[in-house]
Amino acid sequence: MRPLSVKELFDSAQLEVSARVSWQTPVPELQPGIYVVVANAEQIDVSHLPQSERDFWIPGQSIVYIGCTKRSLRTRLNQFYRHRFGDRSPHRGGQALTLLKCQLWVYWACPDDPHHNEHVLIEEFKNRTGGRRPFGNRRNEKKAMLEQLETL
Repeated sequence: MRPLSVKELFDSAQLEVSARVSWQTPVPELQPGIYVVVANAEQIDVSHLPQSERDFWIPGQSIVYIGCTKRSLRTRLNQFYRHRFGDRSPHRGGQALTLLKCQLWVYWACPDDPHHNEHVLIEEFKNRTGGRRPFGNRRNEKKAMLEQLETL
């Protein structure tokens, strides 16, 4: 299975990447949007992860999380950077990324409907990986669908 590139992923939702920063770098974007966290797949060693986390790892895939926010991207990503594994807040979704010991990058875009676009990106990822979600995306599918219906 060939790794899905960031460009291919964004193209699947007819989006262009606005910019990227390295992990822990403040994102200047004040608009809501979608964000994709990427690792260098060739440099990742997941042997230190608990087996329960390693079970979610997809060898060769560099896209490790897809998210969206109604708030500013700056605010949401700052919450993500501060999150500690196992805590309920400030960014429980994707918390497994905090266990990775490698360089991460954050790419983002500001579409009109971030929730819809997040769904499109996750579905494209799943189509390319035999139905698997990115390493950090653990949300229950049923819960995600109910939340999306609430926003309509």
